[in-house]
Amino acid sequence: MGIFSRKEEIIDLVKGKKIQTIYPTYQGGIADFKGHTGKLIIYENQLEFIDDFHKDRTFTIKSNELASYLVEGKDETQHRVTATRLVTLGVFALAAKKKEVEHEQYLTLVLNDGRNIIFSHSNQFINTIMFKGTVSTAFSQLKGAFVAKQDGPNTSGGAVSEIEKYANLLKKDVITKAEFEAKKKQLLGL
Repeated sequence: MGIFSRKEEIIDLVKGKKIQTIYPTYQGGIADFKGHTGKLIIYENQLEFIDDFHKDRTFTIKSNELASYLVEGKDETQHRVTATRLVTLGVFALAAKKKEVEHEQYLTLVLNDGRNIIFSHSNQFINTIMFKGTVSTAFSQLKGAFVAKQDGPNTSGGAVSEIEKYANLLKKDVITKAEFEAKKKQLLGL
């Protein structure tokens, strides 16, 4: 291998190809370590949040568990904050000092079971439109996301042919037995 040769990308069969990494602050929804900054790695088949300081504070969301997502920026957040301030402070809200929410976006993931997982993202160099574009582009590449849940296991011809394809890879020792079983469970919706 020469100096200028390309490094081959190794793709995990369960996670799929890595699409994007975002560095948000986890605000809540699944685990109880709210307020921790980390990285949200978006793969083809799942999303993985890893806390920067506590590597044991990690969780995974399968792409087929996602029903929808929402990205809100400063304007939407400020509108809600101002409405809340008017209700709590009355006319004095107009004179009260407002907290500045510069370049902060919120990403809400809505799961099929109705739970919401919320992340905030602050970056002075990325505005809301750029952040929405990044998230939209990454999420458009997720496999099996934002699709209505099926009643039974996925036994369509597509899944069967995919399982056969991975079985052949297993026979040729291209993948391990564990990788094959994980992919088979994913394809069958187990």
